[in-house]
Amino acid sequence: MSIIGAAGLFDLANLSKPVTAEERARIDNILQGLSNEPNKMVEAFKKSPAKGLLSLAHCWAYNSDAFPNDVILKTFVYHTDGAKVPKANKPPVEDDVSERAWACFIGLGSKFVSDNRDFRARLIAAWPGIFKWARYFYTQRVSKLDNTDDIRENIDVICQVISQLIQNNKEVLAVVRRTQGIATFFTKLWVHSAAPPIVVSFIMHTLFHDATLDEIAAIAGNDAEKLIVAQVAVDRLRAAIKESPMQPLKVSRT
Repeated sequence: MSIIGAAGLFDLANLSKPVTAEERARIDNILQGLSNEPNKMVEAFKKSPAKGLLSLAHCWAYNSDAFPNDVILKTFVYHTDGAKVPKANKPPVEDDVSERAWACFIGLGSKFVSDNRDFRARLIAAWPGIFKWARYFYTQRVSKLDNTDDIRENIDVICQVISQLIQNNKEVLAVVRRTQGIATFFTKLWVHSAAPPIVVSFIMHTLFHDATLDEIAAIAGNDAEKLIVAQVAVDRLRAAIKESPMQPLKVSRT
């Protein structure tokens, strides 16, 4: 379980949720600093503890229009650099590198930021590190946990990051599709009993639905991965068709 905690992303994005006086003070301080000296704030955020980065993620989710996306994106990408992923996978410790990266995952998943060419280029460059951290977090915060609620929440965080990167963004999607091991990774999430089905299914649908057979074969990788993808797809389709009453939208997304 994360030391800093990780409120569900759907809660973070809920603008009607009341903000505490302490959180409001943090928001005001961050906004003032960003307005006055954005470059200095970027450098400060690089040294920020995990709790400070989580506050930044919360602030951005609640007040995204007031924040300069460039500054926020630079911060989140800095802390999710693949070079920072530890060689050994250990449980999180307060304010360790994984906690700081986790806080930035929450931020990256809270808002669609790839809406201009510069952001897309930056996200494409950052993608290898983001995916490396996603796999690290799967081992650290999914496969090694027993609490279903914690697992579901953590899968949600991981999936929301990927979902925000690939939705309505063909350039980033093309890069994600070409990533070695992407099919195996999301198939593991897809079949996990605690996985939030809508979010994971959206990613699988986006990765595979519009792909050609050759692209699907490339995504799936080796023969073993292709077999896993095919078996899971058939099982999911069979289960969706057998539902009574059958839900056409669910079948199409399956």
